[in-house]
Amino acid sequence: IEGVIKRITAFRDLENNEVTVSTVERAIADVVRSGIYVPTPDDIISETARFYQTTADDIKGPSRVKNIANARHVAIYLIRILTNLSTNGIGDFVNRDHATVIASIRKIESSITKNKETADTIRDITSNINSRQR
Repeated sequence: IEGVIKRITAFRDLENNEVTVSTVERAIADVVRSGIYVPTPDDIISETARFYQTTADDIKGPSRVKNIANARHVAIYLIRILTNLSTNGIGDFVNRDHATVIASIRKIESSITKNKETADTIRDITSNINSRQR
């Protein structure tokens, strides 16, 4: 249920719309995922790295270069909304502690509401991830 609520909130924020029956149906379908592609954290990091023209190793690495740090924040946010990993699990995956993961998620959530470019980026990367076939 928590995953569905997070997805509904993310859809609302990304699309700057009210929550509708359609939005709820999409969120439930994405969480249930009967026969639908389920992205892994590696898939999400790989697609985010491609979008930002960097590498997965850069996203997981210590670099604080702005482009890489932004890619890392986006990847962390997307892992949180597209998977069931805890903040500790995400932190283990990207070599960060859970407090850093939480800060990254909050930073992107805030940016989505204030900056259309961030919302568009999240939407585009999510679309690219969901269009992948196994």
